[in-house]
Amino acid sequence: MTPSRDITRLLEIMKALRTPVTGCPWDLAQDFSSIAPYTIEEAYEVADAIHRKDMGDLCEELGDLLLQVVYHSQMAAEENSFEFGDVVEAVTRKMIRRHPHVFGDVNAEKPEHVDSLWDKIKAEEKAERKERRAALGIAETEPRYLDSVPRVFPALAEAEKLQKRASKVGFDWGAAGPVLDKIREEVGELSNEVHASVPDRDKIEDELGDVLFAVANLARHLDIAPEQALKRTNNKFRTRFAHIEDGAQGEGRALEDLSLDEMEAYWQEAKTMTALDDDDFDDAEFVEDDDIWIRPYTADDLASVVECWEQATRLAHPFFSEDFIASEKHNLEHIYLPNTVTYVAEADGKVVGFIALMGNEIGGLFVSPDHHRQGIARTLVDVAMALNPLGLKVEVFEKNDGGKSFYSAYGFEKSEGKTFEPLNEPLLVMTYAPR
Repeated sequence: MTPSRDITRLLEIMKALRTPVTGCPWDLAQDFSSIAPYTIEEAYEVADAIHRKDMGDLCEELGDLLLQVVYHSQMAAEENSFEFGDVVEAVTRKMIRRHPHVFGDVNAEKPEHVDSLWDKIKAEEKAERKERRAALGIAETEPRYLDSVPRVFPALAEAEKLQKRASKVGFDWGAAGPVLDKIREEVGELSNEVHASVPDRDKIEDELGDVLFAVANLARHLDIAPEQALKRTNNKFRTRFAHIEDGAQGEGRALEDLSLDEMEAYWQEAKTMTALDDDDFDDAEFVEDDDIWIRPYTADDLASVVECWEQATRLAHPFFSEDFIASEKHNLEHIYLPNTVTYVAEADGKVVGFIALMGNEIGGLFVSPDHHRQGIARTLVDVAMALNPLGLKVEVFEKNDGGKSFYSAYGFEKSEGKTFEPLNEPLLVMTYAPR
């Protein structure tokens, strides 16, 4: 059997893997439940390739994700539930039906018009689904109050949404203090199970889950997105561990050759290199206006950050269409800000600039047009370089020199250049890295 660009070959391969006697023993042993974690994992790996802007990996990871669809379809075909062709037909029918403004004669000129169309169509689909299930004798159970929170959410997000939903009917702590007490209580119960004379793994898992649930609750009371807080710590861990790796390479040794004490020494060194506190922001060298200060982003800044971004983007890129602006605005609110470490410049209680960091890469640097040439951009980059001293990269979208003079002042040089063409308008994309 040879590789092919035809989807039929992938279907043939999966069928062969699942054929009794001649197939693969591991593949034959799987079922929907055992494969589901791999499906989720592959989706995350697709997202990771997108984040890293690695198109080679993205191609491969999309193939792995497609394999998951084929895998589930093959298992369903074996029990005469449905086949891969049914999956394709169902999604094409859905896309055609949900886009009557493209495939029909309905007008929808703005994103909000599409949203209202989708709401109406999805309500119709829900009613039809209920009728089909009734015809098959499948009873519709009365939904419970918390059923509106999908069980397939990542556990941390599910915990946060369950607690928020329950709080709407008064089932909630009144403040963060009692939640902290609850965390201490749960940690104590976990400790008791861990140190039991005969530790019970099931009980330990149960108590650890209680601790994590209580911590998610505390984050909600502090108005901090737990996913963002954990992502921030993950990025910090990556940066500090990279310093350990660099230290080992500098000594001409492999990571595994370092002792734990040697690793700890490099770790502590990395902490001193990346530590910034509020005093550092207040004394920022390049901010010339005493009324402007730099601080970490909070959820309360969302509206101001989006407004700042939109003003700066419209000024720099007037050729962007309204649809493109709306799409990027949605991504900023729901994808970028929740998954980056962001610092803002504030003036008169309003965000006038911000910088978003994704690992060791600047994901966005924007300053409000009303506050240009006040040293804000320079100070924000100083903060980014202090937080990522081990090698910061930045990608700049410009119509002229890609910001060369600005970043050259920091010892950056162009490492890559390419052309991005949204809506057929050429735009330079320059990648800079420290010399």
